[in-house]
Amino acid sequence: IYGRSKELYNLIHAILQAPHLSESNISTVVLIGGDAGAGKSKLATSINSGLRNHGWNILSCKFDSLNQNQPLSTISSTFNDFFQNIATTKEKLHEGIHVDVVDEQYVNQLLESIESHLSASGIVAL
Repeated sequence: IYGRSKELYNLIHAILQAPHLSESNISTVVLIGGDAGAGKSKLATSINSGLRNHGWNILSCKFDSLNQNQPLSTISSTFNDFFQNIATTKEKLHEGIHVDVVDEQYVNQLLESIESHLSASGIVAL
């Protein structure tokens, strides 16, 4: 990203310092904050595919100040979008529609992980 090398370095450094879930039982959250229009979304999306290739699950969200009366709406919409993307990719695979190999591997690994960690009733609830 042009003009964002320091921020990109700091983001990658923070991510690399975090223990990977396969190496420990610790989950890590990396948050990006800043003023509106500062390029937070561009910074985050610039490293998404690289992180997915290394086993990271990427969730992104935007806080909407108009929804302050619903304090968990941002978190809720983030997980809704995340699982909707998984479902859409799975449907495409089932229908034989070509998807990116990274997406196919990512979704298959994620679904295997969900199935191995949740009960049948938990999976149905998703």
